[in-house]
Amino acid sequence: MAKDNLPAKPSSSRDIDAFLGRAAKLPTLRDVKGRLIFAIDATMSRQPTWNRATEIQSDMFAVAQGIGGLAVQLVYFRGHGEFRASDWTVSASGLANRLRDVTTRAGFTQRRRVLAHAVEEAGQHKIGALVYV
Repeated sequence: MAKDNLPAKPSSSRDIDAFLGRAAKLPTLRDVKGRLIFAIDATMSRQPTWNRATEIQSDMFAVAQGIGGLAVQLVYFRGHGEFRASDWTVSASGLANRLRDVTTRAGFTQRRRVLAHAVEEAGQHKIGALVYV
């Protein structure tokens, strides 16, 4: 390890205890009571309203995190055959950041692929809902 990667001074026991206390309060996937697949059509036909929609959806993720107990998986398709699914998360900021990275591309709608993905996920975990936008 390079010497310049080390902290300026070692953490005290009090600092470590405080950090562990804050970490223990963070939601985890073990605390999940429900799972939601949030699927988005990111084809070019959505471009005119894309920016506003991502703002609204980011706000929605923040409200869901505030309620707690909900894990969300972001699924989207765009382009010619491109299909992506995020990891399950309870982090609103993580979802919002991931959503902001998605841009529209010309391509075909892939509803059947979204449904097939939801069935596959349901074989691994109970899925409470699939929202398709």
